[in-house]
Amino acid sequence: MEQPERVACLVLVATSGGVDVARLGGAEWRHEYRASLPDVPTWFADDRTDLSDRLPTIRAPTLLLCPSLTGHPTARHTIPV
Repeated sequence: MEQPERVACLVLVATSGGVDVARLGGAEWRHEYRASLPDVPTWFADDRTDLSDRLPTIRAPTLLLCPSLTGHPTARHTIPV
């Protein structure tokens, strides 16, 4: 997002980082995940930077891999899994 002209396309997987999932109706999974795997790095749970407001600035073609969006009215192309 700092240099959008350098991005030709994006593929986003496990995209809850940088987004307030609870505000969007999603389940907050980080606490349970950390409890079940206490030896994994903590950066993904500790960083609470919210980039939601900047998402509309993405202009590159983007493939979002998110099974929960299958059939969602805002999804243009979905493949049921």
